[in-house]
Parts: sequence; C-alpha cells; structure tokens
Amino acid sequence: MIKKIISYILLVLCIFLTFIFTFLVEIKWNTREEQMVRYLKNADLTFIMNSYDGMESELLQNVEDYLEAIHIPASTIEAVLNSDVTKEFVGKYLSGIFTYLLYQKEDVTITKDDVIQLVNENFSIISATLQAQGLTLSEEEKNQIDAYVSEYSDQVLEFFPTANQLIQKLTTQDVVLVNSITLSDVTSFLQSVLNPTFLISILGIFLFFLGALWLMNKGKRCFYFKRYFFLFAFLLVLCEIFIGTIIKENLMLRLESAETFINYMINEISKHVWIIILCAVVISFVLSRIERKEKKNEKIFTELCENNGEETREKSDEV
Repeated sequence: MIKKIISYILLVLCIFLTFIFTFLVEIKWNTREEQMVRYLKNADLTFIMNSYDGMESELLQNVEDYLEAIHIPASTIEAVLNSDVTKEFVGKYLSGIFTYLLYQKEDVTITKDDVIQLVNENFSIISATLQAQGLTLSEEEKNQIDAYVSEYSDQVLEFFPTANQLIQKLTTQDVVLVNSITLSDVTSFLQSVLNPTFLISILGIFLFFLGALWLMNKGKRCFYFKRYFFLFAFLLVLCEIFIGTIIKENLMLRLESAETFINYMINEISKHVWIIILCAVVISFVLSRIERKEKKNEKIFTELCENNGEETREKSDEV
C-alpha cells in the first residue's frame, strides 16, 4: 500500500515538472530571433500603425520620424512596414527586447549597417508604391536618401530605443497586465525561472523522480507510465483551451488593433503544443497496448501452470 502511494506521488510530481519544463522551453523557443522573424514574416504588421484607441503608436511615430528625416515619402509606410526586410529588422529588434526582458542581456539590436540595409532593400517597395500612386522615385532621389541614411544612421538610437531604455520606460509606468499583476512582476518571475541553473535543476529532479518510479514498479511500469503520458497530455489540453479562449480573448479585447496578429501568434504557438499532446497520447496508447498484451500473456501462463498442476495430480491418482 505504501509503495502504491509513493508511486502515485512520484507520478504527480513527474507530470507537474514535465509541464513546467515544457512551458519554459516553449518560451525560450518562441523568443529566439529566428522564430520571431518567421512569425513576423507570415503576419500582417499594419496593426503597428495604430494603437488600441486609434492614435498613432509610438513605434509608428518613430518610424515616421526616421523616414521623414531621410526624405522617404510617408505614403509608403504601410508597404515598407509589411516588407520581408522590415519584418526581419523588427524581428531582430523585438528579439533583442525579449533577450533583455528574460535574461537581462543587453544586445545592440539596431546598428548602422542594419539601417542602411533596411532602406536599400526597401527601395523596390518604395518605388512600386509610388508608381501605383502615379509617382516615380528617380535615381537622384535614391542618392539623396542614401546620403541622408548615412547622415542619420549614427543617431538611429534616438528613433529606436535600446531594450534597456524601453523596458525601463514601461516598468516606470507600472503597466498592469491582469488584475494587480504588473509587467515588472512578470519579467522578474520569468527571469528567475528561465535561468539555466533553474532549468537544469528541474530536469535533474524530474529524472530522479522518473528513475525512482521506474525502479519501484518493475512489474507495473506500463501501468504508471501510460498514465504519466496520458495525464500530461490532458493537462496540456486544458492549458491549450485556457490560452486559446480566455487568454486570447482578453488580449484581443485589450489590443483591438492587433487582434489579427495575436490570433495568428497564439495559433502558431498552439501548433507546437498540439504536436506534443499528440506524441504523448500516442505513447500512452502504445504503452496501454503493451500492458494489455502482458496481462494476456500472464493470464495464459497462469492457466497453463494451473492445468499442468491438475494433469500431474490426475496422473498421480491413476498410479
């Protein structure tokens, strides 16, 4: 009885630790620069042009100020904003912000070369947009823009604040996310749990508990491990429902202009979660089939042993 109780306690602890570890790995995976750029390339970024109340967002104002400074027509902003080059630029910028937010690691996210590349590779977009409006972008105007890019590239941080400057500004405003939970509360929590030492500790404790469960239940491993994978999948399904309904709905209500982007992002993240759920369910099913087969073989073996015993007694009686 004590062995069974301990086994179930180990089972619950393993499920809990696996869930936490999966959650943290998902955060680290989805905040990588490559992943951020991929998400942005497949999304419409025009929501950045307006905040939730219809006023221009600060980011758009910074972009407009920079484009105006280098003499690029403001009428091309939307087309430039949705180009792949700009999305890579924004993805690198956001990745740097998340890196600082989660790991307190300050990276130079915007450099002179990035700004020059952003403008030069968007010339075709600017030209096509102006042509659709009955205007043209002459070679002389391109040269002038190149000259202004070189002139203002050293002052780019005035248009695009560093991660440290941006986060400090947000935290000083004491941004409230849910109820009394502020942005600084969330960032402090994530910084502590995403620490490599913490992640390795969770993984080590999990492997210890899993090994103990394995060693304690030599004849019933399939029984416990099929439950481990099934309950883990069930917990992820509940989490997925919560994120896909309540969390998504609240975010879309708070940021109406970005609701399409939020819906896309959550759906993309959900794909990873559903893959994990599917794998866990399949493993649970396979273990269930193995357990059923073992029970069937054990039953047949028991019956054979009983029959052999009866046959031996009958032969003894005949003699």
